[in-house]
Amino acid sequence: MTDPDAPDALRRASREVQHGVIEIARWASRKTTLERLRSLVPDLVITDLWLLLALDEHGAMRPGELAVRQHVDRSTVTPQVRRLVRAGYAVRRPSPDDRRAALIDLTDKGRAVVDHTRLLADHAFSIATADWTAAERAALGELLCRFTGAIEELDAIPIAPPTLD
Repeated sequence: MTDPDAPDALRRASREVQHGVIEIARWASRKTTLERLRSLVPDLVITDLWLLLALDEHGAMRPGELAVRQHVDRSTVTPQVRRLVRAGYAVRRPSPDDRRAALIDLTDKGRAVVDHTRLLADHAFSIATADWTAAERAALGELLCRFTGAIEELDAIPIAPPTLD
């Protein structure tokens, strides 16, 4: 037996998630949020920080792998990597598998930025969820990871938009 309220419940939940994602994106792109980032590392932009975080999470990798992981074209990553290397946040080194290929890795300076960024994020999270239980915080993390994992898989599934009548 199917629940007649299921489509409405699904729609409500979808709209709440859409609203939440939009609000997080707005918060992340607000002038005050970006100014805080600039005060932390004045010579980096948010996409540079994303690359540093990816290198921290996944380890040294080729620029092409970094582009795939970030879902951008390699031509986008190349100038960012160049900027990170020039500023001392990352280093290019020969790949042990193929000396012609370069791996991009964090320097101590890059790792320090990542560590400090994560510390600030942890502090902001603790303030934003101050009245939450540990179980609620854990559930949010678990569900967000599960949801973002499912979103990643959508790229491989052809989804036809519904027709507007």
